[in-house]
Amino acid sequence: MHKLIYILIMAIIVLAGCEISKTIDYDITYPPDKLVITGFVGMENRAEAYISISNPPLSSDLKILPQVEVTLFEDGNIRDNKTLSDDPLYISAIDFKADAGKSYSISAKAEGYPEAVSEVETFPERVTIDSVNYSILPDDEILIKTYFTDPDEDNYYVIKIIMNYNDTLVSADYPLFILSSAFSDKKFRSGIGQVDRREYLRAGGSVNNPIYYNKADIILFTISKAGYDFCHSIDEADYTYGDIFTAPTIIESNIRNGYGIFMAYSTDTIQINLEK
Repeated sequence: MHKLIYILIMAIIVLAGCEISKTIDYDITYPPDKLVITGFVGMENRAEAYISISNPPLSSDLKILPQVEVTLFEDGNIRDNKTLSDDPLYISAIDFKADAGKSYSISAKAEGYPEAVSEVETFPERVTIDSVNYSILPDDEILIKTYFTDPDEDNYYVIKIIMNYNDTLVSADYPLFILSSAFSDKKFRSGIGQVDRREYLRAGGSVNNPIYYNKADIILFTISKAGYDFCHSIDEADYTYGDIFTAPTIIESNIRNGYGIFMAYSTDTIQINLEK
């Protein structure tokens, strides 16, 4: 009996020291490459779109964008058409001016790829800022409160603040706006909207001679629902990134036969003077 137990123990030790593995080759199949459109209609009354090619998550291939034909539609009619050869950025013609209430869409066509076409976006009516006030906080911070009247229908917004010192020192005005800052009017629908934002008041200088921003541009973006859905999905994806217990977030897209976003927005801007 003791001899049998000894044999079993030795067998377990030997097996524990062995590495048992098996390699299984599995071909991962990805959908075919498609064109990606990332664009908008609105800023400075122009339409803009960056065209690229989709890339699988594990791929390191460098995709060269071929010649692309980009067409901008207004109320279903061709408003502008350009062929991009060296630069993947489309910018509408100089005489283009977007009008509130009209609908816009964009398409991109390149050899070897299906034609990518955006859903129709209605250029939103501009919602104006009613008033802005601010208060100085400790640690060189400022609280800026923006008020506006929210129309009856569902609306979606972004507030952007650009700080300025004597038109020389300017806080970052790129990108267009922070995607995570988009919000809906759910909390104040058809009433007075209020948005509170904290910003740093100090622009530079030294400890003994600090320089503080003395102006601020408050920009109220009224964005389309497609734009809000896209921004919201990006924000959720960032929030859940790396959480193994959360299902991956699907990034919203309004591009048929492709990927990306084409959104519309209007803006209203107020500049205020700041005194510390």
